[in-house]
Amino acid sequence: MLIEQHALALADLDTLGAARKGQQLADATVLRGVALAALGQHNLAMQSFNQAWTQGRSSLALANKAILLKTMGKQAEAHELTKQLAILEPNIANYYNLGTLQKDLQKYSACRETSSIILRNNSSHAPSYALRGICAYQQGQDDPALADLLRSHSLEPTQAEPLTYIGKILLRRGKRDEGVSWILKAASLYLQQGKASEHKQTLDTARQQ
Repeated sequence: MLIEQHALALADLDTLGAARKGQQLADATVLRGVALAALGQHNLAMQSFNQAWTQGRSSLALANKAILLKTMGKQAEAHELTKQLAILEPNIANYYNLGTLQKDLQKYSACRETSSIILRNNSSHAPSYALRGICAYQQGQDDPALADLLRSHSLEPTQAEPLTYIGKILLRRGKRDEGVSWILKAASLYLQQGKASEHKQTLDTARQQ
C-alpha cells in the first residue's frame, strides 16, 4: 500500500482476510476497500467498507467510506456519515472532518459551531481556528474571522490558507497593498510546499487586485 502497489496489496489482503475473524477481518476488509478506491474501483471499495462495518462495527470503515463519498462528489452523504462518526467517536479528527464538510456545503454556522467544539477541548488546534475563521469570513463576519485566522497563523505559520483569507479581509476593508502582501505570502508558502495548483490560484487572486 505504501509504495502504491495496490493490486499486489489486494492479493495479500485477500489471503489475509481468509485467515482472520472478527475485528482483524474487519480491519483487513477496510484496507481492501482503501486499495480498491486507490485503483478507482469506487463501487467495489464501497462494498468493502459496508462489509467491514458489518463484520466489526469498524469506525475506520465509516471514516474511509465518508472519504470515498467525498471523492465521488457526494458531499451531503459524506456529511451525514461523518456526523454519525463524530457521535460514535467524538475526537478531533472526526469533528474537524465534519466541519470541513459543513464548510464545503456552505453550512457556515454549523461549521463555526463544530470548530468551536474542538477549540473548547483543544485551544491550540490551529486548523480549527483557520476553519472557523474561513466560515466566519464567508458569513461576512470579518472581525471574528480575522481574530481566528491570525490566531491560526501564530500557532502554525506554515498554513497558507489562513494567509489568503487574511489578505481577502484586508482587501475588503480597502487595504489593498497590505491585503495583496498577505496573499503573496500564502502563494510563497504553497510554492515551498510543492503545491503548484494552489500556488497558481493564489497568485491569480493577487493579480486580480
